[in-house]
Amino acid sequence: MRSICSRERAPFSVCFFGSMATTLYASLVIHSYFVTVAASGVEMAALFWYLASYVPGGKTGMMMFTSMFFKTVRALAGPCFAAIKVSCAGCLKLAGRSSS
Repeated sequence: MRSICSRERAPFSVCFFGSMATTLYASLVIHSYFVTVAASGVEMAALFWYLASYVPGGKTGMMMFTSMFFKTVRALAGPCFAAIKVSCAGCLKLAGRSSS
């Protein structure tokens, strides 16, 4: 119990227990599938991060993995967001012409 409440692991503990409470609330009270899945994802990430803090070099490895993950997502999703931006701009121009 002392390690969970230690100063360096407190943010992970708060994130884990907060996401656990959110998962239970979303699934049992408001019955929201998407909130439950999102909170469960945060819960698993917090748990993996917490466990990695016990492995020598684990925190550095997790930070490197997280950085690589977000760079990959940005590289893959960037063209999709650019296409959506162009589509929305075209739709707004058409909407502007039809309302005039």
